[in-house]
Amino acid sequence: MAIRNKKALYVEPREQGGYKATWGNSNEPVQITATQQEAIEAAHKRAPNAAVHVARVRDTKYGHCDQFLKVH
Repeated sequence: MAIRNKKALYVEPREQGGYKATWGNSNEPVQITATQQEAIEAAHKRAPNAAVHVARVRDTKYGHCDQFLKVH
């Protein structure tokens, strides 16, 4: 996994279903939502000036998301 910016929020799928938004230096979710769009909107509301990155989910040889795309 790439090094995360601790001042940015990251939106990614949860193993239990739904999506979570976390700060770059934490694994603890600050928001859990049913959809990716809701998680992005919640991240923007929580920290309007912070960058928000979304996990690009696709099949890889490692079996997990391999990259984040900046949406804000």
